[in-house]
Amino acid sequence: MLFIERYDALLVFSQRYSGTIDALQTIAAELNDRKAVDKAHSFVTAMTDCTFIMSLCCVYKVMALTIVLSRSLQKVNQYRTLSL
Repeated sequence: MLFIERYDALLVFSQRYSGTIDALQTIAAELNDRKAVDKAHSFVTAMTDCTFIMSLCCVYKVMALTIVLSRSLQKVNQYRTLSL
């Protein structure tokens, strides 16, 4: 189930990407807590880096191609099918 959970998390993260950036920018602009502001800036910088975006896109595409196979292999009755 680990692969499927990671795929689901990646899917949700990808769908909420721009909202997450907006939220982090709001935190950075409106909070008075220097530590929180620094962390928010660090996350925005990392998440808007082209390497991060390309990695996110590549991992998403690879996982999208393999998720059907992964779900099939992780079925409860799959072991019985393979061992016969």
